[in-house]
Amino acid sequence: MPDGCEGADGPGPHERGPGPHERGPGPHDKGESYVPKDWLTGAPRLDPKGEIGKTKPQLQLIPPALNEETAKALSVGAARYGPWNWRDNPVELMTYVGAIRRHLDAFVEGIDIDIDGAHQLGCISANCAILLDARRHGTLVDNRPPCPPRSQTTSSAPSVPSTESSSSPDTVSPASENA
Repeated sequence: MPDGCEGADGPGPHERGPGPHERGPGPHDKGESYVPKDWLTGAPRLDPKGEIGKTKPQLQLIPPALNEETAKALSVGAARYGPWNWRDNPVELMTYVGAIRRHLDAFVEGIDIDIDGAHQLGCISANCAILLDARRHGTLVDNRPPCPPRSQTTSSAPSVPSTESSSSPDTVSPASENA
């Protein structure tokens, strides 16, 4: 029978005792922390929503300042271009990379607030948010420059021609490259 419906001998729906999420008399009265117990086994009860929530992105870790400054920058863009415009129109990744770099350079140079009154870091965050959202919704145009061949990206040092001959299949001599 559901809680609060015990019948004529028990409390009615408006006279019931503490429910499963309400504290009744217990250890909290002695200054101890209260841990709800399973009514059948007496074992500590875990919050099932909390357990499942641990497997998802922990959005509560995002500092409010980031949300506030990002919202300010997005508001400036919404007034200029329309809210959520990147979901209706394709957006080029490199356009936003350029904007991110301009805001970062201004911030490094000591200019905290951009000409529209938004914080430079909020503008960077807003641009990143747009890129991520456009990617998720299929409106992002990935126009990054082509990647160099894999053999050129494995070393950060500039390649120096070797005087020794190499039999490695990954090595291409400059003379055979143009053939």
